Amino acid sequence: MNYEIEVPRTILQKSTVVLLITLGLAGLVLLGRQNSPVDPQGRPVLLSQRLAEITHYQHSARRWAGQLQETLTSLDSLLENPPADLLLQDSQANAIVARVAALQAEVDGTTAPPTLQVLHDVLQAALDQTSLAAADALTWISEPTADNHNSALNTLHAASAALTQLDQVPWMQQP
Repeated sequence: MNYEIEVPRTILQKSTVVLLITLGLAGLVLLGRQNSPVDPQGRPVLLSQRLAEITHYQHSARRWAGQLQETLTSLDSLLENPPADLLLQDSQANAIVARVAALQAEVDGTTAPPTLQVLHDVLQAALDQTSLAAADALTWISEPTADNHNSALNTLHAASAALTQLDQVPWMQQP
């Protein structure tokens, strides 16, 4: 008793197409759920263009603040515990200067929404202070005098204070 069931090719093709469409839609829904912002209750939030720009800049500013903090930590380490090798000191200082320059270029290349202009200005001030601190560190490495070291430390403290001001801007607070 051998029974064979014959399924027409058109039904098999249509079933495959329906299955692929269903899987594609399910994949898009999952992708949307993963990447959509949510409110405090966990419900998805529909962003207008303006709100999306503000949210994007806010996230970018938080990331930049983190990078500034890492840079200041590297500078502090360089000034407090300099490597004995002068070439290594120079390499570390130049890497820090390059990081600050790249960060400055990224911030300059990003347009701040009008609502976040104060945040942008405070961020620029923190970047400027960090850039000065990196330049003073290079000056100290080039001419390792006590005055240059104190100047670099003072500029580093001013950069830390500017970063603290940036962290206190209400737009930098996590929702």
